[in-house]
Amino acid sequence: HDTPPQIILPLCRTSTDSGIRALADRTGLDPALLAAHFTAAYESVAPQAQPPFPGARELCAHIVERGGGNFIVTHRSRASLVQLLQAHGMLSYFAGWITKDDP
Repeated sequence: HDTPPQIILPLCRTSTDSGIRALADRTGLDPALLAAHFTAAYESVAPQAQPPFPGARELCAHIVERGGGNFIVTHRSRASLVQLLQAHGMLSYFAGWITKDDP
């Protein structure tokens, strides 16, 4: 099904799950199938192709240099997060995180 990105993007602003449900309702496609395709596409993007937001590295470094700590709350798995942080030389900037693997 061809749904233009300008329709999909606003649907996913709240959460990926809500976007998938809304898109499934809009298109009549199976939400489990949409979720599986999304996950496959998302996981196929290499960490190197997912750069940090502009200024994020510098801000995190600044906080650590002044004795502070950074913490991440993310929808990613722990393994995916660690790979991403390592790919961008940012793992040492974080004191901890909560991922989708955590209760």
